[in-house]
Amino acid sequence: MWDKATENWLTANRNLEETTEYQQVEKLRTLRNDIEEGLIKAEKSYREFMVSNYIENQEKNYLAGKVKLFKKAQYDERTALLWAIATSYQQNSPVALKLDIRNFEKVAEAMSLKFVEYVEEPRGYINNNLDGEQ
Repeated sequence: MWDKATENWLTANRNLEETTEYQQVEKLRTLRNDIEEGLIKAEKSYREFMVSNYIENQEKNYLAGKVKLFKKAQYDERTALLWAIATSYQQNSPVALKLDIRNFEKVAEAMSLKFVEYVEEPRGYINNNLDGEQ
């Protein structure tokens, strides 16, 4: 079914997998993956902590990170699409079939559309340099 070279490779691979060194390397790989998953969860928890603490206390700076505020547009997408269709029709432009969110939000901000409200959205960021300096 397989040629001799393939059989030799499979045998060598099986023999390698049975060695103590190979098994130790596999354990280390598993440990590394577990550590990486733990770090990801810890970072997410810390970001959530910073944001919730900011909401309660307005504190932006932390030992290992900070909260940054971003302006976020809030609007009804159906209303925005209807506005885009009407605007396209009035300007003899191609009619919008789907709302181009990025461009709509730029135009909405420039034109101060009344049906678009802006809120500040806090996001937690962890410092790249964790020696305590900000």
